[in-house]
Amino acid sequence: MTGKQKATTTTTTTAAPRRTRATRRTVALSPDPLDTPPVEEPPPVTKARPTTRRTRAKAPAQSAQPAPAEPVQPVPVVTELPTVNPDAKVGEEYPGEPAFKMTVNIPVSLHQRASGVVRYAEFTGEPAEIESLTDLVRNSLAEIVTKYENKYNDGNPFPTPKRLRRGRRSAT
Repeated sequence: MTGKQKATTTTTTTAAPRRTRATRRTVALSPDPLDTPPVEEPPPVTKARPTTRRTRAKAPAQSAQPAPAEPVQPVPVVTELPTVNPDAKVGEEYPGEPAFKMTVNIPVSLHQRASGVVRYAEFTGEPAEIESLTDLVRNSLAEIVTKYENKYNDGNPFPTPKRLRRGRRSAT
């Protein structure tokens, strides 16, 4: 060896395999896999889906002669939203009703337009009921919900569902 080279020795220590302590649980519940014959497990049971699905009824086939047209009655448009309590804000059942925080995704252009309405209302004071974006959304949502209740449910509130489907609709 030369003066520049040094002898290096590496020592490797190997730890003994870790032993598990036998307890009543490990002894009684886990038999030795070599002593027992292999058991074939049955395939997992899956619930069968019903063969019929609820779908909308198909329109009857068009005949050669058109059916006599019935007069179409216009749907009454509610211009003023019913307020249960005069001190409550639009959409509230009573003043100070607890609020529900809701997150929605809307197009950027719609957000910009809505922000413009709020800014205009701040600057001019018209419409007086719009003081913030929350007010605009609450008033608009109350108006459209009332319109749909009148159109589809004879003016009665729709029943509250236990839960709503979240996320995007499936592409079917």
